[in-house]
Amino acid sequence: MEIHRRHPLVEAFHYDRIQEDTEEQLLNLSILPLETEHPESLEHHTSTVGTRLDFSLTVKKFKISGGITQINHIKNKQVETQEDLTEAEIAELATPLLALVQRLTYEVSEIALNEPGTSFDFTQVGNPDLPINKLSI
Repeated sequence: MEIHRRHPLVEAFHYDRIQEDTEEQLLNLSILPLETEHPESLEHHTSTVGTRLDFSLTVKKFKISGGITQINHIKNKQVETQEDLTEAEIAELATPLLALVQRLTYEVSEIALNEPGTSFDFTQVGNPDLPINKLSI
């Protein structure tokens, strides 16, 4: 799948230090086809899709939550419903958003806790410890 991505936008990122361990892990990925004028450099057989990742993740000493969005232009593919995308394509759309959550978490936890940053491993979308709940298109 060939994707022309716009820069992701961090709409919210919140860090809270917590006193007790909880196991809250929530990732919700929304995918919404958009009606837009395509940039001239893109062909006419291009779908524009907005993705949004809402998250709330807890680790030993803190909780992070927020939302990140990105607009994607998918070349040579019509996307009108969720069935138009495979699990692999959905994972490909989610990857840059998850990478940004990883980066923000690492940097903020390193500064806030004055120790090496905390990393999340989002290597598999179907990971039962951090499931992504896809919302309908």
